[in-house]
Amino acid sequence: MRFAHLPTSLPAKILLIDDSAIEFAVLRRVLAKGTGWTVEWASSGEAGLQRLRAMPDQWDLVLLDLLMPGMDGIEVMTNMSSDRDLAQLPVIVLTASDDDADQVRALEAGADDYLRKPVVPEIARARVRSVLEMARHRNDLEGLARERAAQLAHADRLVSLGTLAAGMAHEINNPLTFLSGNLQMLEKFSPVLREELQSLPGWNPSRRVREVLDEFPSIAGEMRSGIQRIQKIVSSLKSFSRSGGGRRDPVDLSEVVRNSLVLCAHHLKGLVIQGDGLSYGVLVAGDAQELEQIVVNLLVNAADAIREGSRDEDVQHRIVIATWCQGARSCLSIQDDGPGIPPEVLDRLGTPFFTTKGPGKGTGLGLSISQGIARAHGGELRPQACDEGALFLLDLPRLPEPKGAMP
Repeated sequence: MRFAHLPTSLPAKILLIDDSAIEFAVLRRVLAKGTGWTVEWASSGEAGLQRLRAMPDQWDLVLLDLLMPGMDGIEVMTNMSSDRDLAQLPVIVLTASDDDADQVRALEAGADDYLRKPVVPEIARARVRSVLEMARHRNDLEGLARERAAQLAHADRLVSLGTLAAGMAHEINNPLTFLSGNLQMLEKFSPVLREELQSLPGWNPSRRVREVLDEFPSIAGEMRSGIQRIQKIVSSLKSFSRSGGGRRDPVDLSEVVRNSLVLCAHHLKGLVIQGDGLSYGVLVAGDAQELEQIVVNLLVNAADAIREGSRDEDVQHRIVIATWCQGARSCLSIQDDGPGIPPEVLDRLGTPFFTTKGPGKGTGLGLSISQGIARAHGGELRPQACDEGALFLLDLPRLPEPKGAMP
């Protein structure tokens, strides 16, 4: 069985963390076949973490056994999520368990995907390929953002911002079109292949072949989900090039938060997101994508501040999000438990190209753009005094609920 329509694999270095030498031998042979991937082995969770931390930049993917003596897969992912050098490294969990709860537990702990043991070679290669490609496109996106931000800093500052965003969206759309086209082939290929095989005289496939055919739709669905996530990112980039004052639709701020959490889920790995204070029906008249841009910027800034300021990897940090109505205003707040904002820089927050992040880690544009979007919506985005961390409040004109709406 071949996946000839999928893009040719690029070289990748994969670390298998598994207590079984037999599993290593099988996966090394399966994943090396026609891929250019190399697989190395760590026989325990402790040994795996040690190898990852020793040279974090050399790994492209971790294959992680869920159940191992000593440090299990969940504990390994927890340690990776709290380590800034490993938090972005993709993980595929391996499990022989048929219990869906184990798979849910692994995904909630930060796994990007999972494979059942014993692995089906074609499925294993397809899923590894899919996760690697999504990670590479995410890295490409981050690289493009850094490159364009550096160019912008040497150009005419804010005058170039709209052109920058449009160019980034265009460049990201090119590989996205390639991925989408290949996925369309995959979606068409699966039913055609099944029909052709079933029409063969004496067709009596093995269990493994049947499993491969049955997995085709789920593989396509997972790839489609990844492409849609990239499309959302491209849409948010396009909003950079649009000025405010355009079309305004009814928007629920809690839905804005939900969509924003999807967009930056990978960046928030290892953090507790507390949304108990989210109230549905907090409406504004606005552009949902532009408002999502504000929330994504605040969430990413909060996560970066926590990671840069934290010295204790055992502390479980959190970001608290709330929405509410206050008279004629609709409000949204985001608070982290990081080091907070130094008083001496409060007056400079929102100034274009001013950033509190380290060299090369921030453009100083995110908050400035977000405050501009808030003003274009008739509102304000500002820091608030708080006892711990940093707190930002988005205050917008309230849109009354339609008459007859349920309370």
